[in-house]
Amino acid sequence: MKKQLISLFIMLLLLSLFNHCVIAESSEEEQINLQYYLDLYAPVFDTYQFFLQNGRESNNVNQTERGDYFFILGSTGISYLTRYTNDLGYCLIDLNSDSVPELIISSHDENSPYPNYIYDLFALNSGIPKRIVAGTNKFRYQLCSDNTILFDVPRGAMNHIVVKYALNECSLTCIEGILMLNDEPRTAGFYKFVGDRYEQDPWFSEEDIILSEEEYYQIWENYKASVVTLDLTPIIP
Repeated sequence: MKKQLISLFIMLLLLSLFNHCVIAESSEEEQINLQYYLDLYAPVFDTYQFFLQNGRESNNVNQTERGDYFFILGSTGISYLTRYTNDLGYCLIDLNSDSVPELIISSHDENSPYPNYIYDLFALNSGIPKRIVAGTNKFRYQLCSDNTILFDVPRGAMNHIVVKYALNECSLTCIEGILMLNDEPRTAGFYKFVGDRYEQDPWFSEEDIILSEEEYYQIWENYKASVVTLDLTPIIP
């Protein structure tokens, strides 16, 4: 009986050591994999770091001196949010389940009015970063729990468009959305659309589902409830 207990103890000890080694190897492999993708996105980080370290006047630097990613400092993206640029962070998330993570740039400052907005979203196209969206304080993108992208933009004077997008390879595909129109008496009302209706023509059509005001705002609340808080790493530690 004593020998059996000793043998059992030795087996459990060996099993524990084996599991520890597997976990350690897995963690090391994940770190190597993460670093691989960070290296591929390096040109984007370089441009952001240059901007953060040199201030807004860096917008005037000649494009050829900064490379192909100079455009992210243009009239969209973080140039609308310069007072929060010191709080910019990033995260890598696989949005389309292809085992290749996308790069999200956002703010990690909880005191910012834009803590969850996606300022820039990049995907890898043959190993090269491609900009997918550029958010501003008016054209707002947020990540949802199902890895879809929520797009929210007021058209002005009480009009409002909300779109749910999915990442399909290196572009966004419209899934569905809601539309509130007040400026055209003929089409004023609340609508829901599915598929690429918004991309083709956001105005009234018999293909749209007419909603009551209560239904519209319930859908909008459901969309907002699915938004997640991004776990960001500072671009400049």
